[in-house]
Amino acid sequence: MIRRRQWVTAMARILAFETGAPTDDDAASLFELVTERFRNEAFSLLSECRAYLEEADLPRIGDATDDQLLASREAHRVAVRLKDLMTRTLSLHAWSCGKISTNEAFGQHQRLQFRDYCLESAEPSAPGLPERMLHLCEDSLALYERTCNLEDTLLDLHGLSKKDQTEAA
Repeated sequence: MIRRRQWVTAMARILAFETGAPTDDDAASLFELVTERFRNEAFSLLSECRAYLEEADLPRIGDATDDQLLASREAHRVAVRLKDLMTRTLSLHAWSCGKISTNEAFGQHQRLQFRDYCLESAEPSAPGLPERMLHLCEDSLALYERTCNLEDTLLDLHGLSKKDQTEAA
């Protein structure tokens, strides 16, 4: 079984290809910076989403137009993405700091849980979708995709394939 330090180093080497991190000592720091950046971005999106929903003109049950239903559905998708992202980025951070074991960090309950739903998105030019909601949808989807790629890479380094992920669900 591959050790946590080896995972961090291997993952950081992959990331270093784009960032130019020169040594293994920089590799662990780079991995921690990436997970911290993802976590902070998720926190920021969560704040934006909450502010948007507090200001949004939400219809009463039964009075919603198609545009309002679309916005409501996409708001739900953003909220699910952010919940999934927070869980995943916090567990990766705890693992990289040595606070939880590899088994805990990569167990089925810590992985991204709602990939199929969260990777769907409204059409970029969906009529009736407020610009601010469209921005939240795009940003949360981009972060979710990056986190999926990170998780897939780490699972591959551990010897788990997507098939193993699906069977474990």
